[in-house]
Amino acid sequence: MHEEPTRAPLAEGGTPGGGDETALVRLSVSKIAQKAQLLEPGRTAAVLVIPAGRDRPAPMAANVTLEMPEAIQGARRLTLFDRMTEDAIGNMMEERGAAGDFATTPEAVFRQMHGLPQNATVSKASADMVNASMERLASTWITIDCKEHLQAARGTRIAGRFSHLAVKCNVITARLAEARTRRGREIRVWKIAELPRIYAYSKAVRQMAAFPRAALAGKRQSPQIAAMRYFVLQQMPRIRHKRNGPDTPDITYAAVFEATGDELATRSTACGRVKRSQRKRDLWAILDSLEECGVIKAWREAGKAARGQFAGVRITPAPTRDIIEPEEE
Repeated sequence: MHEEPTRAPLAEGGTPGGGDETALVRLSVSKIAQKAQLLEPGRTAAVLVIPAGRDRPAPMAANVTLEMPEAIQGARRLTLFDRMTEDAIGNMMEERGAAGDFATTPEAVFRQMHGLPQNATVSKASADMVNASMERLASTWITIDCKEHLQAARGTRIAGRFSHLAVKCNVITARLAEARTRRGREIRVWKIAELPRIYAYSKAVRQMAAFPRAALAGKRQSPQIAAMRYFVLQQMPRIRHKRNGPDTPDITYAAVFEATGDELATRSTACGRVKRSQRKRDLWAILDSLEECGVIKAWREAGKAARGQFAGVRITPAPTRDIIEPEEE
């Protein structure tokens, strides 16, 4: 077991992972969901997707285009935090059986993202971060050319009816109401019209992974640690079906740094080495927590990198299939 890194929690009150820790949450694990943060706005990217199903059809390309306003807050790309926000909204809607016109708040979305109990207090900074993410998702258009992928995943008759099928809409279709009480308390309520687009797409092509709610929680949280945790969970279905050698890492440190946008950790400077060591400890703590809640059985460092360092981690998934399973319908 590795040392748990010291971090100030973003939420106060309650116990992380409180409530029903055995309840399942579902995350999008389609290639489009995993590659979303690499898409450049205004440019169509051919994302190589692998259809679900027993026959395991050959990989195929799905054209995906993002359109984001120039004035959008933060980086003009989707981030892992945005994907966490979207999946959290999708889970909340499905748990409540809401097909549309679903009302929620940034505070509620934050609790869902981090496996927190409903009575946990969320800081204003954390709520603002989620709200900014929701505004970015609501302002971003995504077009997915999905005819062949849907045909392969669901065996529909789409191919015979259409030569082309693309879906274009906002990542989340929503409206925001803002108010302030007489005592100065700010209230923000979002009305979501339908399931978030990438979440809905992943569900349509049957590429979702289920985990116990406790897998989202941790003793310490920060946006970077939460993104790392989400990235690891996204990789679990692939790791369960791994074909690589026993000394090959299932997740490389470089892949974690790239996916989470931690550019400093990749530098060959003194500051870069310090940051890299810190992020490795963060990842080890995440793996320890996933081992404790039964998502993985064990893990160890593996692979070779410069200066005799390990390149990443090797993970042994939990043997039971009721921890991670594909979405049926």
